[in-house]
Amino acid sequence: MKAPLWISKELFEMAIRKAFDCNNVDIISFSSKDAVAVGQFYTVSSKCFYTSMDPHAIIILEDLTTLGFQMVPRHIGFDLEHCFKVVEKMALMHAASVIMYEKVSIGDNQFAREWIGSSYNALIDACSRWPGFEKYGYKLQALGDEALARGFEATKRKLGGFHVLNHGDLWVNNMMFSYETKDNCKRLKDLRFVDFQMNVFTSPAIDLHYFIATSTKIEVKLDHIEIILDHYYAQLLANLAKLQYSLERVPTREHFKKDYNNRAFYGVMSAATVLPIVKASNRSDATFDHIVKDEGPDGFRHHAYNNDRYRKHMEHLLPYYDSFGILDF
Repeated sequence: MKAPLWISKELFEMAIRKAFDCNNVDIISFSSKDAVAVGQFYTVSSKCFYTSMDPHAIIILEDLTTLGFQMVPRHIGFDLEHCFKVVEKMALMHAASVIMYEKVSIGDNQFAREWIGSSYNALIDACSRWPGFEKYGYKLQALGDEALARGFEATKRKLGGFHVLNHGDLWVNNMMFSYETKDNCKRLKDLRFVDFQMNVFTSPAIDLHYFIATSTKIEVKLDHIEIILDHYYAQLLANLAKLQYSLERVPTREHFKKDYNNRAFYGVMSAATVLPIVKASNRSDATFDHIVKDEGPDGFRHHAYNNDRYRKHMEHLLPYYDSFGILDF
């Protein structure tokens, strides 16, 4: 897999300066190399036709719908077959990125703190309305600002840890699928990721927690999380072996699962912030501003956290995350 021509030192500098709101950031050196041998090609996203930063930042990508790619309705979520395809492509992208090292992590900024804080408060309020789930609201409320700290801590790289380039925003609408018909049956063919604006170089557990929390069907959350993790790990090893990467440097299945468990609060944060938006109905007031600040009983925030679709998912996710002990103060 060759590095796309549009990946450049200038593009990274611009992205980092914008992320940190600082024009004094300079990349001292930048280099890239092929991720796989010449002749082997893997596609995880759309092609880039044109990019420019002068006079304005612009990037033109191919229209995946012309190739037959389409989104799965966000209210439905992914069944096990779609989940397997996602983690296969995820493992491919992660493996190819192991040779990269980008010093960028998820920022603890004021907007993020405000959004996540209001999301926890809305979830606490919703738990008080769900019979039998009041205890989870009490636990989140007892954590207070510690809940914010644990979520951000989960994204950090660990000394000596195994790190990859995470997509960072793997929810339903950022994945497009193509299908083919065989023996009069519609079958899943391929997948493309879109919207690479939240990349973060850290543990692969971040993409896995975010994806599982926001994009899977209820029955997948209930019965198949371990199967998905096993499939991802097997695909990661297979792809790294193809890249002739020393598998001695890859965590064992036991250490991989331990790292996933230790970062489980990122799943809580994803379920509290993104999943309500995914499961909400289409409304004219469906904006970030309304979900953060509108506390009225008829507002978008109340709807997002109290609709049946969101509640049914959280009835499985809250006990799942609580089983790790991460909701205890």
